[in-house]
Amino acid sequence: MMKNIWLFLWLCPSLVFAQQFSFDYFIDAENVFKRRGYGTFVKNHYSFLNSETGETLSVSKISGGYLAGIYDERRKMIHYFRIYRSGDIFRNVYEVSRKFEKEIKAVEPYSNISSVNGRMALLTETGPLGYEMKIFESRTSRKPIIVIKFELVPEAVNWAPELNFDYPDNLEERVLQNEIKKKGCCFIVKNSTAQWMKFKASRSGTVNEFLKTSLVLKIPKKLYLFES
Repeated sequence: MMKNIWLFLWLCPSLVFAQQFSFDYFIDAENVFKRRGYGTFVKNHYSFLNSETGETLSVSKISGGYLAGIYDERRKMIHYFRIYRSGDIFRNVYEVSRKFEKEIKAVEPYSNISSVNGRMALLTETGPLGYEMKIFESRTSRKPIIVIKFELVPEAVNWAPELNFDYPDNLEERVLQNEIKKKGCCFIVKNSTAQWMKFKASRSGTVNEFLKTSLVLKIPKKLYLFES
């Protein structure tokens, strides 16, 4: 299927300096979405983690493996790789690159009460490693629009999931990551739940696999570019 997709792209080779990105953990997280009147929907999210830098790489599952798109900030490009798995071993093949403008925002520290773009997050500790985060539309709101609960579990490295709540400021995710950093080393979010109060919807997330591995994506000197 992917080969058919690339047939529609105009490929042209270009020489650049070689560069590589490395990751040492593979993560398979299952998300269960429920909404009144719409039923239940289950989706797995796959990603790789560089435990030293905290950088994560989300990948899409395709026939025979995974498809990864990695952003090259220096060249403002995104490079695509096919990734194949055999047990705990991953190998990859470079596919194609394209130009891609992306705004990079600095991540600022967050406390237990944080606000950005009018929204506010209130984080409280419910147990030794348990937390509840309430999200309000504004500082004057009395009722939260989202309630998130999560539990930390000791691991070899620190890791927090991408919450993906469709807000560009990533308030929830950044508050969560900051709390894990404050705890020290090392914890991951094994289970989490989120409830949207207005829409009577919920999402529960569980990490099915947190695998130590080695993945190195090396951008070749000869790139194949296409115009979108």
